[in-house]
Amino acid sequence: MRPLMCVSLILLAGCWTRLLDEIPDLSNSADDAAVAPGPDLKACGSHTLVEVPLTGIDLLDAPFVNHGRAIRVVIDFRLRPACDIPAQPTLTIAGGNAVDSIRVTAHLWKSSLTNAECGDNEGDAQQVITTNDEAGLSSPKVILLDGSKGGTLMGSRAVNPRLGRDCSSIVQHTCALSCDCLPLNNQSVCLSNQMADNGGVCTVPCGEDSDCTDPMSPTCDRGGLPGFTCQSNQPCTSPCPFGQICQNFAGGSGCRPVVTISTPSPQCTCDADCPAGTICPSVTEGPANCFIPCVSASDCPLVVGAPPFFCANGRCGFTG
Repeated sequence: MRPLMCVSLILLAGCWTRLLDEIPDLSNSADDAAVAPGPDLKACGSHTLVEVPLTGIDLLDAPFVNHGRAIRVVIDFRLRPACDIPAQPTLTIAGGNAVDSIRVTAHLWKSSLTNAECGDNEGDAQQVITTNDEAGLSSPKVILLDGSKGGTLMGSRAVNPRLGRDCSSIVQHTCALSCDCLPLNNQSVCLSNQMADNGGVCTVPCGEDSDCTDPMSPTCDRGGLPGFTCQSNQPCTSPCPFGQICQNFAGGSGCRPVVTISTPSPQCTCDADCPAGTICPSVTEGPANCFIPCVSASDCPLVVGAPPFFCANGRCGFTG
């Protein structure tokens, strides 16, 4: 079974070489007015990457979680939706003889604006992180931990034994193990059908629409069985994440990132200096150039003829 990278597992050194202060010239690919609504960046605030305590952590597919299949962690945390932007989480797995642990640290780009300027309201953010046994899980029990400084939230779940030993080489949509899904495509994993028989289905996991790269199933359906999987004939997730717009595809609709930045990216003293879909870092975050925030690489623009993008420390970067 192949290792499955989650939205925030270790980014190997050398995967990205430049942040978006040197982005290739991809401007004019979308109008600023078309970008999905997000934080109010007209005020002169900036953003700092911070850890935030979790308000919830669990295995998404519990109690139907098995070794040999994808294992998904769902986390919840609070933010000010008018100003703050979710960022890339980090995940650390420690294997044990009888108990494994998964520690997740949530991050967000916190605005310097006051609560009053942000509308004096908070909301919930939710992220799904996908991993598997190849990351070091092997025990019948897993402890789930909040990795933020001072975080105290924790829980535990049972992880059921493998339901098979050998991988199938037949193209099929049912499965016992994730490796059974390899003949179908290299993105599908085995997830429980959430029924009493604990049967498995080959499907593409997701946390947001932009994780769904197949134009025939471009939407991340949160409410299906199993949930948070790429599906067809669904409306865009509403509202789209910051810097994304709803687009139509052969198999339905999905939110996708748009390019609104030129080369080099504009220097800034606050968010109001930045093009739509980008923000300005606070002085503690390094060079003051506008950048695209991200939860994963799927939040970074994919443009034909441009270098591939990566998400590193909550910012889009590119190779080259």
